[in-house]
Amino acid sequence: MRCYVALFDSNYLTRGLVMYRSLLRNEKNFHLWVICFDNLMYEILTKMNLEKVTLVLLNEIEDERLLAFKSSRPRIEYFFTCAPASILYIFNNFPEVETVTYLDADLMFFSPLEPIFKENSNASILLTEHRFLSWFHEPEQKYGRFNVQFMMFRRNDSGLTALNWWFEKCLELRYESEEDNYGDQKCLDDWQQRFDGVHVVQSLGAGLAPWNVSQYSLEQQEDQIFVETEALIFYHYSGFRIYGDKWAYLTPYCPLRISKNIKNFIYKPYFKEIKKAYQDIKKIDNNFDKGIDNLFFPLKSSDNWLYRFMLFLKEIYKGRYYLYSIRE
Repeated sequence: MRCYVALFDSNYLTRGLVMYRSLLRNEKNFHLWVICFDNLMYEILTKMNLEKVTLVLLNEIEDERLLAFKSSRPRIEYFFTCAPASILYIFNNFPEVETVTYLDADLMFFSPLEPIFKENSNASILLTEHRFLSWFHEPEQKYGRFNVQFMMFRRNDSGLTALNWWFEKCLELRYESEEDNYGDQKCLDDWQQRFDGVHVVQSLGAGLAPWNVSQYSLEQQEDQIFVETEALIFYHYSGFRIYGDKWAYLTPYCPLRISKNIKNFIYKPYFKEIKKAYQDIKKIDNNFDKGIDNLFFPLKSSDNWLYRFMLFLKEIYKGRYYLYSIRE
């Protein structure tokens, strides 16, 4: 049985629910631990009684070091640091678990995950690369070679050493400095040299994301999406935002126009799943409105409103906005 862990708050509840449901469709034998960052999502998910899921309140994974970090650092930095902490929690409390795979909440799985794990069945650690557009090198200097989105650790010397090293490194980082801005990912860059048993996932279908999707051809054959000649396994919907009832912002990361195939094959299915998640949550809590933003951010006195408006038009031209009803 494969073991997974994810962590998010009620603002990401619809995304996390979509991720879980897609995992349920594509994995037969698994268990998912969900670290609940607030009581609202814990209460809603408890009432949903999700199959193959264990809910964990945030305070169950917090030790003295995490609590000290939490009291002195911004929330987003604490969230990053909880990723390795959540994996350690599983290993420390469930001795029967051999491997744990961390999943970002804003993933969606399109096909079985088996090809990822079959690439190296004895690996101590699995990492996925950003695979930025080949001519677009600058982001890797900031965000790192690897993305935390999907990381597997094995309960052995190499896996546990790397996991504890990562946790300690996250506690040391200071993200207000430009150098450490995405340090929780940047510190993974040299892991193939630093630790034994590190396997970098090779499948093009694992880790498709806004920052790399434009360089690949996408095709649909019956119900399956293909990236070049490989089945799409999961897509990372980083940067995805919902505005009001009918608008969504797809991504700030892709430097090219977003093609019709990307919208139809990647984002349209996601919208449908997000819509269903909202509908199901509303049956439990009719007042739930988390994860929906205001399309027009309030302007500060120092903002250039004309510049903001022109940028908005440019984003529409590039296909970053999508018209789709969430609440109908």
